[in-house]
Amino acid sequence: MNPLHRKDVLKVLDQVRPYIKADGGDVELVDIADNGIVSVRLTGNCVGCASAGQTVFDGIQSALQGQLAWVTGVAQVDADYMPATSRSAATESVQALHRRARRHLLDLLAALDDLEPGKNLPEAVPAFINLARGELSQLLRLEEEVIYGAAESFLGRTAGPVAVLKKEHEQLHRLFTEFTDLVIRFGGAGGPGPGELRAAAQRMARYFEQHTQKEQSVLFNVLNEGLQPDLQAELREDIARHVQRLGLAGALASTKEKP
Repeated sequence: MNPLHRKDVLKVLDQVRPYIKADGGDVELVDIADNGIVSVRLTGNCVGCASAGQTVFDGIQSALQGQLAWVTGVAQVDADYMPATSRSAATESVQALHRRARRHLLDLLAALDDLEPGKNLPEAVPAFINLARGELSQLLRLEEEVIYGAAESFLGRTAGPVAVLKKEHEQLHRLFTEFTDLVIRFGGAGGPGPGELRAAAQRMARYFEQHTQKEQSVLFNVLNEGLQPDLQAELREDIARHVQRLGLAGALASTKEKP
């Protein structure tokens, strides 16, 4: 949804809203299609009264098309309607990347279970280090720039949960670094043994799981359920742009190939 178009439509709706509320009703912006059709939903006393509802809708349509030249039409939708771009969770892409990271952590733990003193490191170990330095670091950046920003902008969470989650990102980076340092020293004189690698990997996996569960309950559920449909669509588009910019498109595409 074009944010400028959304702003213009909301401004017009704010102008007509006092007249609608005077009759016990209200109007919500649901969607703005690329072809210029604005979808709105009438609520309150506007619902269930055909004549009154039609009169209100006609007034909204006249105001929008009279003030905004790009509006080609106005559609009234029912209470159950959701725009096509809003039918899946706005944060689904980020959650899919979480699931992918979780699978890599489980693969790492499984590979380290079989590691014995004097043996070479399994391929899953350097693979995970590359993942942590690249994809996982970018995933955390995506969350901070988009998800946390959305929580602060849309929900007013300027402190509290968001601040805690940002601190947890710092801890995740420290755990990634700790594991990488152990791997570098593995096999050398006085270096760590398989048990230390396993313990470090378990700490990473446990902390990552706790962190993502907290994000799910504190942020994702609120954003997916609390935001209006148009804001959910805007959030989804912002996530998609950052996925491309941060080089996560390939990783996200792979999540659609595996269950």
